Amino acid sequence: MSDPTLSFKGLMQYNPKEGWARIDPEHEEPAPAVHEPVSAKPKMSDVHAFHQVKAGSQDITRDDPLLAELFDQLHDPQTDDISTHWKTIAHRVNLLSEGMAHQRNLREQLRQLDVELDDLRRVILRDLNTVQRVADHQLVQAKLRAEVSHLAHQRLSAHLRKS
Repeated sequence: MSDPTLSFKGLMQYNPKEGWARIDPEHEEPAPAVHEPVSAKPKMSDVHAFHQVKAGSQDITRDDPLLAELFDQLHDPQTDDISTHWKTIAHRVNLLSEGMAHQRNLREQLRQLDVELDDLRRVILRDLNTVQRVADHQLVQAKLRAEVSHLAHQRLSAHLRKS
């Protein structure tokens, strides 16, 4: 089951028939894995706090250089150029999202303003039509008064000439 090309300490290999087995550089055959029953709910006291493990902890990383490197990477955040670029990109994406939300709000306000302006145009046109009807009515009355006045003038002047 061991592969001679894999010689890292602590490396495990999975075999469906035997389960997980440790691969040692000395090519020793691993003991069969004993499976313990898993409790339905893990207890908080049984859970290991990996964030509390120090990079130089000799208990865990003493025999395993890969595990030590893993803990070093976990405790030392990446500070390369790519991470700074991603932070810049994330910041700009946030600004873009805020700008787009503001743009949506402004478009909604513009739509509401357009509706209000269309309503005002309709009201103004209705009022102008009302004013035009009133003016037309007054014009008709003025013409009628003028005709009556003219007719009265003609008859009165004709009556006065006869007398």
